[in-house]
Amino acid sequence: MSLFDPTTLSELRAVLAALRQGSPVVLDVPEDVRCQLLQRYVDVSQRNAGLSLLSFGLVLFVAADAAPWWPRVLAFAVMFAIAIARHALVRRWRSSAQAQAPRFDRRHDLLVILAMGLWNSAPFALEGRIPASNLAVVVYAAQLSLTVLAVSHVAAQPASLLASLFSMVALVTFHLHQGTLMSAMMALSTVTLTFALQSRMSDNHRTLLKALAADRQNALLVKELERLRQQLETENRLLGLSLRDASQAASRDALTGLFNRRHLLAQAPAMAELVATRHAQVVVCMIDIDHFKSVNDGYGHAVGDAVLRQLARGMTERLRDGDCVARLGGEEFVALLRGCDLHAGRRLADLLRESVAATRMETEAGDLPITVSIGVAQWAPGEALADVLGRADLALYQAKHKGRNRVEAAEPALATPGRG
Repeated sequence: MSLFDPTTLSELRAVLAALRQGSPVVLDVPEDVRCQLLQRYVDVSQRNAGLSLLSFGLVLFVAADAAPWWPRVLAFAVMFAIAIARHALVRRWRSSAQAQAPRFDRRHDLLVILAMGLWNSAPFALEGRIPASNLAVVVYAAQLSLTVLAVSHVAAQPASLLASLFSMVALVTFHLHQGTLMSAMMALSTVTLTFALQSRMSDNHRTLLKALAADRQNALLVKELERLRQQLETENRLLGLSLRDASQAASRDALTGLFNRRHLLAQAPAMAELVATRHAQVVVCMIDIDHFKSVNDGYGHAVGDAVLRQLARGMTERLRDGDCVARLGGEEFVALLRGCDLHAGRRLADLLRESVAATRMETEAGDLPITVSIGVAQWAPGEALADVLGRADLALYQAKHKGRNRVEAAEPALATPGRG
């Protein structure tokens, strides 16, 4: 990767801008992505704090066992206090972090630098106090700490760059202080390693940002798909309600709310099939309001409509749940009484007639007495709806002819081959 590559220069500017504002992560990303970077930085920082404390203790009490004990205990106590403070600051950040405006406590970053300072000062403090071989172990441990720090902070390139440079300067200074060719080569290798690590970190950081951007885009797509799914469900539900309302409107009488002739004709084949094949008993009632023309002529159609609506409501309440009432038109109605023979059907029709006669219709012209005449017929197996309606209508004519406000039954029909 070239230092003068436009992408590299852009990343470097982003890192420098973050460092100027004291941010451990880059700032030229969406705020939710920035919050994820901070979260990863915090998680790695927590793990590194424990690892650093453990390795620092091994260096002080194993590799540097020949040094005076109290400075080592003091240095370890300071490192332990730093780890505790970092943990407390991280817990506070996690409890108050907001994806809309992610911030991080700079005291935590200062503690990280202080911990690195303890690591980097260890070779200087132990030089001449422990054997050279042990001092080499201490230097190697500091070099390893630099490597772990650079590699692990892939989400926090600004923090990684600052920490790596800080450690590199300290280690290079120590090597050059030795004044030997070997130490000079070690200093050069430290510089080379640091820049190689940062180059690799830059690639990894770029890959991480692309992955987080893709995750963010996927999350937005999922959210948009969920919104569209809910919108589609709402539209389907509304469409279903509209279709149901349209279906009901097509099968209902607009004035009375009862089923209409269209619905009655649509149900006829199924009802005829029940009568023919399952021997279901159905009685058909033709119902007509007596002298209804005089109501319309004398009081107007508005009063007539009010009478029709109240009569429809009264019949619906009086008949059983399984029965069906439909308006054929004008003042004519049809009731299909299921589960009863001609005798029981005639009795139900008579109860309905008595109920209507006992009820006065409340209208704007006052309470009007209304009576109905009813003709009933037993639906015979194989008989079409038109035929049974014809027989019921003939019985209705007889009821009208015999004085109205009465029920007449048609003669039973002979069973014929199924006709629908």
